[in-house]
Amino acid sequence: MKQVGDDIFKIFDGDSGKMNSLLGRSAYEYLHSTIADPLLRQVLSGAFVRMELRESLPLYVFAQINNSFIQSAWKLDGGGDQIAHRMVDSITSMGGTVCTNARVTSLIAENGKVSEVEVNGSETLRADWVISDAHPAVTLELISDGLRKVYKERISALDNTFGVFTANICLKPEVPACPDGNIFIHREGIDLWHSDPSVTESVMVYFYPETHGGVTHLDLMSPMPFSMVKGESYEQAKCAKLRECLKLVRQRLPWLEDSIESAYTSTPLTYSRYTVTPQGSAFGIRHNWETPLRTVLSPRTPLANLLFTGQSLNLHGLLGVSMTSVLTCREILGRDFTVHR
Repeated sequence: MKQVGDDIFKIFDGDSGKMNSLLGRSAYEYLHSTIADPLLRQVLSGAFVRMELRESLPLYVFAQINNSFIQSAWKLDGGGDQIAHRMVDSITSMGGTVCTNARVTSLIAENGKVSEVEVNGSETLRADWVISDAHPAVTLELISDGLRKVYKERISALDNTFGVFTANICLKPEVPACPDGNIFIHREGIDLWHSDPSVTESVMVYFYPETHGGVTHLDLMSPMPFSMVKGESYEQAKCAKLRECLKLVRQRLPWLEDSIESAYTSTPLTYSRYTVTPQGSAFGIRHNWETPLRTVLSPRTPLANLLFTGQSLNLHGLLGVSMTSVLTCREILGRDFTVHR
């Protein structure tokens, strides 16, 4: 795991041998070939709600995420929205402008480059570089001319990971003491590597400890396919999923159901609306150790000044997108660019 962490920035350096050694090995096969105890394998796989466990999962992804938890799972005191505020402050301090309610409706390409970005169907913007953190397939749909059809079809045909159901729960005052960390709860006897996301078999509980002590909020997260949220019974599907999650969590937190002040739920449909991700995929494009060069994308695109970034390239989550942003910056600033300063 340490080797994978140390070699993270070598993955796009043009060495296909290094890429295959990192990505071309199965996490499932590695666990079964090196760890004989099935319980220990389950323990090492127990945090899987943070990634999609399948036999196709590269060891690289599994090792990176577990290595980050081993080093320590940090929390932001005051909430994750601080990241967005700091980014806005940084951009404006350097003379940039952050536009809201500005939907990109088209990328206009000429002579192998993006010449203009159309916003809200009317305004056009020009830039030397265009960086998209939207899903690669969604980005390419915005380009009508200038790309080979086979390239766009290849990207859009890639499989995506499952979606997730989340419930943000506000607790009543004076709830029992809660652990300062995450709890991963699974149905007894579950095979974590061959689970069914349409059945509530696993729930992650994420606590929000207050600076003065105690907990006022927590999140429940559980896999949920997009097919479960279509149709007129959307509200019923959300309520049913919440009940199933609470039932599974009851074994560890028997007091929770009677301590709920209010609950706010989201589904893959929510993710698809807010993050413009196909079918509300939680972790972006599904990586496959058998085809690493096809399923792990480079920041570069066929258009010279259009770059990808975000969770579909390398890794997902805060860890993944932070590292991928550096890889994208290196395409502009040079391969020697690092964040060690």
